[in-house]
Amino acid sequence: MAKSGLITGLLEFKCAFKDKCFSNNPQLVQALERDINVAFLTIDRQNKDYK
Repeated sequence: MAKSGLITGLLEFKCAFKDKCFSNNPQLVQALERDINVAFLTIDRQNKDYK
């Protein structure tokens, strides 16, 4: 449950940043997306470790 809430929050955060803050700076958008993708991979890896 907490994992899905975190993912939803990260996706909403990413969309808000892309739309409001960084729409005129694609490099910042790419950096943010890369950081969020790393966070997703880390969450998935940790989730597998606990199963």
